[in-house]
Amino acid sequence: MVFFDPMIDIALISFVLSVLVQVLQRVLGSKQAMQKHQTGMKEKQQKMKELMKKNDKQSQKELEKLQGEMLESMNDMMKGSMKMMVVSMVLFIPVLWFLQGTYEGAAITLPVPLPWLGTNSLIEFYSQTNWLGWYFVTSLVFSILIVGPVAGIFDKWRQQNAEAA
Repeated sequence: MVFFDPMIDIALISFVLSVLVQVLQRVLGSKQAMQKHQTGMKEKQQKMKELMKKNDKQSQKELEKLQGEMLESMNDMMKGSMKMMVVSMVLFIPVLWFLQGTYEGAAITLPVPLPWLGTNSLIEFYSQTNWLGWYFVTSLVFSILIVGPVAGIFDKWRQQNAEAA
């Protein structure tokens, strides 16, 4: 069931999935919250390094406290990652199954030859790919060039509105 052309169909599906992933990342796990966790963990690691050099009981107690906080923070980050992974699997598995069933035999001519690991030499340029290769290329391009920057602009806009309120 090809709607337009396999190349266009897969590119459109790739674009929609790229947008959905960005939306899910913002809904399920705040990027600012993740960065806050990472910054806090770096600070705790620095303090832990300093405390490890000391041998007194006060330093050891504080070190144990920081280790507990680090474990708790890592646990929170893992929970957020697990949510995103489960939702992504529920979204991607049916779509990739559909693409595989619909475009299994399609040979897509690439707009420009792309380098890939070769059989005769280390790197060869290919001018055709299958549905999965085209999906990979288009989703990468959409994520880097379109969806990522637009999402960043949206995040800044949302942050400015939150500060103004």
